[in-house]
Amino acid sequence: QDRRLVDVLKRQPGVVLNTSGASGSLTSLFLRGTNSDHTGFFLDGRRLNSGFGNQYNLEFLALDNLASAQVLRGASSVNYGSSGIGGVVNLETRSDLGASVSDAFIEAEIGSNESRRGAFSASFAEDSWAFSIGASAFSTDNERPNDEFEGLSLNTRFDYQLTDTLTFELLGTVTDAEKELPDERARQNFTDVGDTESWLISPGLRYENGDWSGQFFYSRSQLTTKTKTFEYGFSAPFPSGFAQVKNDVKSDELYLQINYAGIEDVLFSTGVVYRKDEAYNSNLDSYDLSLPARSFNGSFEQLGAWSQVQWQLTEAFGLRLGGRYDAYSDFDESWNGSAEVIYELADQGLTLFAKLASSYAAPSAGDVAFDGDPSGTPLGPEESVSYEFGLKQVLLDDSLQIAVVAFRNEIEDLIGYAGLDAFNVNEATTEGIELSIDYAATDKIDLGLAYTYLTATDDENGVHLLRRPRHMLQASAFYRPTESLRFGITGTGYAGREDASFGPPPDFDRIRADQEDYFVVELLIDWQATEQLSFFARAENLFDEKYESVLGYPALGRTGSIGARWTF
Repeated sequence: QDRRLVDVLKRQPGVVLNTSGASGSLTSLFLRGTNSDHTGFFLDGRRLNSGFGNQYNLEFLALDNLASAQVLRGASSVNYGSSGIGGVVNLETRSDLGASVSDAFIEAEIGSNESRRGAFSASFAEDSWAFSIGASAFSTDNERPNDEFEGLSLNTRFDYQLTDTLTFELLGTVTDAEKELPDERARQNFTDVGDTESWLISPGLRYENGDWSGQFFYSRSQLTTKTKTFEYGFSAPFPSGFAQVKNDVKSDELYLQINYAGIEDVLFSTGVVYRKDEAYNSNLDSYDLSLPARSFNGSFEQLGAWSQVQWQLTEAFGLRLGGRYDAYSDFDESWNGSAEVIYELADQGLTLFAKLASSYAAPSAGDVAFDGDPSGTPLGPEESVSYEFGLKQVLLDDSLQIAVVAFRNEIEDLIGYAGLDAFNVNEATTEGIELSIDYAATDKIDLGLAYTYLTATDDENGVHLLRRPRHMLQASAFYRPTESLRFGITGTGYAGREDASFGPPPDFDRIRADQEDYFVVELLIDWQATEQLSFFARAENLFDEKYESVLGYPALGRTGSIGARWTF
């Protein structure tokens, strides 16, 4: 019953999600304790537009027409470039190329807080072509005044086999969302609103001929946000009034990857990428209405090249080595590498691995725009070195899978601010252990458990980084009494968190506070009534837990929904 990307991410070890309120509110992802702009989001290899602040709006992303959503934890810059310090979320659209497929469904759902959702999906394919599309619309009033949300999402893909070795592909996505902004609990707002529009279109070619394969694509995307907020004038020179801000980022990307498998037990891959971002902000000083609107226009270019070799030295022992170079028009260049060894004892169901890698995150357009002294203290990429060691054990005829990973990220040159000037000065260390257990107890019962212990420390003052729980727990149990009926219960809990709120102007000092621990339970029911008709129901926050994942922004209480799907 996953509907949005956040539904998938919240069950993953090492993934921290912090939402500023109810459905449709700003959601930040801290992967292994790293910053929200340290994780890249990709759709079939295309980098999704992360906007002015280099933080993707994952709260708006539905799962329409997606075949899979993979979370790659740990340093990933060699293959994926910038924003790879924490990892990567890689989405893949549905394609039934080569099969004979003709199916579709419509879906409708209603729930608490005047929630409404409708969805449509279809896939058609023959031997030489395939087309798939998914679309959905969702609206809800949420619980607080001035907290309504409306969102539309569309994702489509077309594949056509030009020859036996060459395939054309065309991807397109559109998202349109409007969210009222009630502000934090202590100062309820009745007028603020934000609107977000994004789209991506990308033609490409895939090549495969014996030992050689490759991919080439061009991607064009745009992300526009508009906000209207009421700024409170606590004291001079900060008058009260409405401020309107428009952020707009247009991105163009060219990508080429070539793979060669002509050497026994060796796969060699190399690629180049060119990207250009054009960023605009209509009012950098929106917090101070006594100042005239100061806009920002900036253009940033990137050229990167990478190579990787995967070598299976013996039946049990594998090696992966990679390197990458990126040059920027406005920042320092970046060199990164990775080395991973994998040892697999297939007869014992045991896999061991160790990885050493460096990674980086380039400054966002927002960092550059708010840098008061770019010539005196020019910004450069944030950089990290990461270490990983883990094992995966498969037991009981593959019915039980256990995975344990220990990790450490040493991050330097983090961007910090002193007044209105930005510097690469801060350092942080995140480390911890991830444990996951999946157990198919019987052909009717599936159990899952994941636990993450995390320490995330500001190296300058030794304090724990905000909004990073020391303990995360995810649990699930599913029971199928019949082939057509399924019951499920899931739970997610965070413990050991700190947060902070901004004090009054002119200093806006942050005030730290401990956050209450919480554990939220969700109940699911699915019933396949006929071959074409199915029903589903869901109760979220089953025990009506009162909690805030972001200080001052209460999450929803108990909610429920029921829906139906017609397949044809």
